[in-house]
Amino acid sequence: MDKRFSFTFLFLTVCFCVFLILSNLLEVKVVDFSLLTVTGGLVVFPMSYIINDCVAEVYGFRLARLTIWLGFFMILLAVIMTVTTPLFHISTAYAENASSTAGGTSTLQQVNAH
Repeated sequence: MDKRFSFTFLFLTVCFCVFLILSNLLEVKVVDFSLLTVTGGLVVFPMSYIINDCVAEVYGFRLARLTIWLGFFMILLAVIMTVTTPLFHISTAYAENASSTAGGTSTLQQVNAH
């Protein structure tokens, strides 16, 4: 394996991870084309496949496999953060500001009260 830094490989790997995470997040959104209605993930996911195919062609299967594993761990990190974030308590300053702009008790205060 070549030990030099490759900005192009880094950029492609980051784009692969971003498209992979976006395809999972956008799967619940419906996109309506004139004759076809599909989910947002179906539109975004092929980009990750194309990027990984380019990485495999230019840098080899070893780095393509590394890119896939990095994408998997980034999705895992996104899932862990998405699941654990609601468990944290919201700061009182934010909750007070949200309730004053909304004109009443905010949903955030109701969630923290339980």
